[in-house]
Amino acid sequence: MRIAAIVGELMFASRVQGILERAGHDVTLVSAPEAVVDADVVVADLMEADAAALVATGLPVLGIFNHTFRTCATRRSPPG
Repeated sequence: MRIAAIVGELMFASRVQGILERAGHDVTLVSAPEAVVDADVVVADLMEADAAALVATGLPVLGIFNHTFRTCATRRSPPG
């Protein structure tokens, strides 16, 4: 599976990329939802990426965030 990962913090991005690649996925790190091309799914750090822009990609999105960042745990994405 081709995954576009939007993870701004370098150490977190490296960990996410490594986990996904060890699971057999082809991972490309991108800086923003608008930069996503040729992917089957988007994995995005919700502490960094805009939820509306993620939905606008038209791709399935898996949101990830630091478990201590409570705002992300309660925030809801726009309908769609």
